[in-house]
Amino acid sequence: MKTKLILIAIIIILIGSISTLSYLLIRQKDISYRHQQNYNTTVNDLKRFKDKSGADAVTIQELQLTRRELKKSSDSSIIALLSEVNNLKVKNRQLSQVINIKVQTKYDTIKIPVTDTVRIRDTINIMGEYSSEWLDLSIAFDGDCFHVYNIAERNSIIAVGHWYKEKKFIARWFEKRKYAITMKSENPNCKINYIKNIAITSKRGRKK
Repeated sequence: MKTKLILIAIIIILIGSISTLSYLLIRQKDISYRHQQNYNTTVNDLKRFKDKSGADAVTIQELQLTRRELKKSSDSSIIALLSEVNNLKVKNRQLSQVINIKVQTKYDTIKIPVTDTVRIRDTINIMGEYSSEWLDLSIAFDGDCFHVYNIAERNSIIAVGHWYKEKKFIARWFEKRKYAITMKSENPNCKINYIKNIAITSKRGRKK
């Protein structure tokens, strides 16, 4: 009887040891995968494409960081983002995702018809106005130089968070999901130049 109990205890210990080792191996594999995906994110640029309407759109894979990694980062762009987060009175432990977008709006040619002058401020004459779906402005002349007044630019940026897989056919079944954000500017004159997409995760990375 005593021998059986010892044998059962040994089996339980072995099962526990194997389970613990398996968990640690899977955990380390997940951590290594997250680091590899983070590296891919830092070396790959924005993926640009045309959406179904013909508008320019971009996709960037998310950078998965733990709160500790976020806090200890030496990346100047991440440090600046954290500063802005603090300005918004959001604590690090409350963070789930941080996104920074930089855009450039460029108009090649704007034709402004000359109208009858209307004097304002006793010295400046309004010469013409321009108005479109995305931009309003007026030009004026005061005898020495031209002025641009009443500038109002409009834009709408659409962002969609999603998962995706790169492999095809049966290989997709065994590929882990990757997470990204795809966005576009509704203003056709606006180009998205930069996106920092950071998701706050555990060491093992994002869960499904």
